[in-house]
Amino acid sequence: DFIEPPQPTAAVIKPAVCTFRNKQNYNVDGGTVTSGAWYKLTLNYLEGESWFVAAFASNEITLNPGQYEIDAAFPFYACSYGKTILYDETNSNILGVGMNIYADVSGGVSQTSVSKYQVTFTSETKISFKYKVQTTNADDGQGVNSALDSAVGESYAQVDIRKLK
Repeated sequence: DFIEPPQPTAAVIKPAVCTFRNKQNYNVDGGTVTSGAWYKLTLNYLEGESWFVAAFASNEITLNPGQYEIDAAFPFYACSYGKTILYDETNSNILGVGMNIYADVSGGVSQTSVSKYQVTFTSETKISFKYKVQTTNADDGQGVNSALDSAVGESYAQVDIRKLK
């Protein structure tokens, strides 16, 4: 008796994704931005598949060795010119530069720095996201609250990290 052999199928591998955010309580702004030097952006919340994250503390993410795709979005409000970077805290170097922004101080304008990175680490590596702005903005420089729904709070920055291999 002839038996039909199994047909080959395409394997689909879904990458693991972990999301980091700057989450605040209802009616609370995203946080201060200070002009002058490079400062760490606020990330205080983690969700999703985090098995490849070795540690997360003080706005720093420690990733296990591997290849990653990182999408990041950071809002800025009324701080003039600004930019963001992906920074390697372990080896003290810049891994990538985010999009420039201009958030007019006098008009109360908000703009979001968006960036996409591909990085490979051969050993456990600690990263952070940093910003530099022209004008200090206390309280709401990292985003203005919406005050729309007390049940869901406020959400500002978002970083999605995909473990590719």
